[in-house]
Amino acid sequence: MNEQQFERLAKALSNAEKEILWLFWSGKSDEEVAKSLSITPATVRKHLSNAARKLGVSNEFEKNYNQRENILALLGEQKKLWMSMNQDKFVSEDAQFYVSRPKLESLFQRALSQPGALLRVKAPQSMGKTTLINHCLRQMSSQGFAVAILSLKSFDQADFSSLERFLRMLCIEVSKELKIDEKLDELWEISSGSKSNATSYFENYILMKTKEPLILCIDDVDEIFLYPDISRDFFGMIRAWFERAMRRPIWRQLRSLISYSTETYIQLDINESPFNVGEFIEVSEFSSEQIQELLKIHGLVLDSNRIQQLEELLGGHPHLLQQAIAYLKKHPEVEFDQFLTDAPSDVGIYNRLLQKYFVNLKKLPDLSKALKNILNAEQNQQIEILTAYRLLSMGLVKRQNKQLIIRCNLYQKYFRSHIKEL
Repeated sequence: MNEQQFERLAKALSNAEKEILWLFWSGKSDEEVAKSLSITPATVRKHLSNAARKLGVSNEFEKNYNQRENILALLGEQKKLWMSMNQDKFVSEDAQFYVSRPKLESLFQRALSQPGALLRVKAPQSMGKTTLINHCLRQMSSQGFAVAILSLKSFDQADFSSLERFLRMLCIEVSKELKIDEKLDELWEISSGSKSNATSYFENYILMKTKEPLILCIDDVDEIFLYPDISRDFFGMIRAWFERAMRRPIWRQLRSLISYSTETYIQLDINESPFNVGEFIEVSEFSSEQIQELLKIHGLVLDSNRIQQLEELLGGHPHLLQQAIAYLKKHPEVEFDQFLTDAPSDVGIYNRLLQKYFVNLKKLPDLSKALKNILNAEQNQQIEILTAYRLLSMGLVKRQNKQLIIRCNLYQKYFRSHIKEL
C-alpha cells in the first residue's frame, strides 16, 4: 500500500477510531485506552475492528489477534505519514505530563538564542530527551522562532541508500515542516555535489523564505551512525553550516540542534565533526525532587519510605517510573511490597521490556558477554567501543568513574537472576 492509498483510507476513519488507533499504536492496552477515553474495553475492541476493516487489513475470517498485528504492521509501514497526521496528539501528551528541568531548559534556551548556534542533546533511550526538546521548542516557537523538527527514525531505510537521496529527503521534510513549497527539482543542480546542493537549498531558499530565526531540530541522529559513509558527509555538512555563520550573515539565522542516544562511535575528522563544537546538554535521570513532582502530576500519593524504595529500584528513569505510577494507580489493590518483589521478574509489569532485552542480548553474544562482565563488577573492563556504545544506547548501563555499571536495580536484579542463561 502506498502513501496515497493509506491517506485515502485513513480519511475514512472516525475521530474516535483515529484516537483509539493512536493510543493502541503507542503501546497502550485495551484497558488503558478505555480508561484514557472513559469508554469500555469492549468499545475499544469494536473500534479497532472497524478501523482494521476500513484500512483494508482484515476480513470476516480474520482473528482479532491477527487484525491487531496487521494494524501495527500497516502503521509501522506508513510510520512517517501516520506520525505527521497525529503530530498534535503526542505534543499534547508530552505537555500534560511534563516534569520541569529548569537548569536544562535554561541552557537549552540560552544556547539556541545565539545566532548560528549548534546544540547537541544526548541521552539514552526513554530518558525524556525528546520530551524535553518538544517542551523547549514549543516555548521558543511561542517567542517567535520558526521550528522544523525531524526524526531520522521516521526516515525509510531506502532514504539512507545514498547521500544524494538522504539529503534530498532532508530538504523535502524541512520544507514540509515549514509549510513552504518544495523546489528541489528546480534548485537541485545535477552538476553539483549533494552537500553543495543541500547547502545551496538552505541558503538560497529555506533561509531566504523564513523570515524568523530558524531552529532545525534533527532528532535520533543515531539512525545514521549505521551508515558511516553518509554520516561522515552529513556531520561534516552540519559542522560547515555552523562555521558559515561566522562568515555569512544569512547563516546566523539558523540554529541547529542534533540529538542522539550516546556518543557516536564512527571516526570523524576533528575539524569536520559537529560533536566538538557548539553547546552540549546531557539529559540525566530525574532527581528525587523531580520524582516527587512526577508523582504529583499523575496524582499518586506515596509516603516518603515508598518513594525511596521506588527510587532505589528504578533510579530516576522517567519511562520506568511512569510505567510504575500508571500501574499502581490502576491497581490500588496490589500491595506495594508485592509490586517491588514482582517488578524484576517475568511476572512483573516490566516483563515484556526485560524479556525483549534478554532476547536481544541472546542474539548478540558480544553484548551478552559484556553485560556479564559488568554484572560481575569486573575491574579493568575490556569492552569494545561499539559494544559499549550499543549497551549505553539501549539504556541498560551507564558510566560511573570511567566504568560501566548497570543502570538501575531493576535491571541488576533481573539479569543477575538470568545470568546463567545469557
